[in-house]
Amino acid sequence: MPKTESPATRPEPTATAEVLVWDMPTRICHGLMALCFIGAWLTAGPAGWRLAHETLGYSAAGLAVFRIVWGFVGPRYARFSSCVPTPRELLRYLRQWPAGWGKRYLGHSPAAACGVLLALSLVLVLAATGGAWPGAHAVAARGLLVLAGLSFAAACFGSWRSGENRLRSMFTGTCRGTPAEAIRPARARSAWLLPAALLGFWCYQWSAVG
Repeated sequence: MPKTESPATRPEPTATAEVLVWDMPTRICHGLMALCFIGAWLTAGPAGWRLAHETLGYSAAGLAVFRIVWGFVGPRYARFSSCVPTPRELLRYLRQWPAGWGKRYLGHSPAAACGVLLALSLVLVLAATGGAWPGAHAVAARGLLVLAGLSFAAACFGSWRSGENRLRSMFTGTCRGTPAEAIRPARARSAWLLPAALLGFWCYQWSAVG
């Protein structure tokens, strides 16, 4: 007779629900950085918008610095240690990608984590080359624009493949997961210090001109 498990020893299935994955500082930082980049791109040509272009560019660089620091002290999924792969891990991921391309990552996949690091690096390059190296500045800007388009396309593809709206999670911070995978909603109020700091910097820039 086959051995059966008693109700006390039988493992119960783990329930999934909407759990918090992306903390408020990370979401606000990424959103503000995207807006600053778009604004800087739109004001790059007209000469009368030079101050706005520079202000938005330096704002994006400041946000990139914050995100780098947050990658070491922030919560689980914001930390680089939880998502950035070693060269060997990245190579293994790329080799397995054709067979495991449908694998779901609650946070960043290895490729997405590398994309985040590249985006942050390009933002800093843009700030460093603004007035001194126009050619390098333009190349970095186009590279960041292409990277943003690829990231958006990958998010749309991932949403279609998984049946879960990954784009919405950029705003809500939640994804389908287990309670053990969730982060605590800490530092939510302090996240608004980021837009407050940007507003103060913008006021300083415009008051210095006046």
